[in-house]
Amino acid sequence: MGKIVTTKAYLSTLGLLHKAISFSMLLFAGSIYYVKTLDEDREEILSINFWIFLILVMGFVWLIQFFYIKRVNKLKEKEKLSSKLKDYMTTNVICWALTEFSISLSFIFYFLTQQMNFFFLGIFLWVILFAIQAPSYNKIINHLGLRGEERQKMEDPEFDLYEAGQR
Repeated sequence: MGKIVTTKAYLSTLGLLHKAISFSMLLFAGSIYYVKTLDEDREEILSINFWIFLILVMGFVWLIQFFYIKRVNKLKEKEKLSSKLKDYMTTNVICWALTEFSISLSFIFYFLTQQMNFFFLGIFLWVILFAIQAPSYNKIINHLGLRGEERQKMEDPEFDLYEAGQR
């Protein structure tokens, strides 16, 4: 028999994945900033390229959110709680990876152009988006629309979320 996956363990795993992706983005930004500060000759202007980039990144972020909402709404139709939770985790990881990609682009553009506004945009997106996307017990309940028996199962510290789907 495998390891029991309780609500606490599930949320802990989801939170750990979120923190790992978020922290890797911070390390990426810090390393690019360090490398670029070795060359102090920068041009600090808000160019048209920045505004075009900003519009494209925000459009991409909107598409990520649209994808997330669409996927989560489909999960509500599933019958088994274990299936909902497995797919919910998958959906979150996909969205976090896509969010990380859009933030990475900001740092890459900073690296290429040496314009600090790209760096600050990346930091801003990182703080806001990863704070909004952080997993929590209440988000899972609300996003998946768990009611009655499913909610009781989530609240039971002894209930094995994954084993229940295999019975």
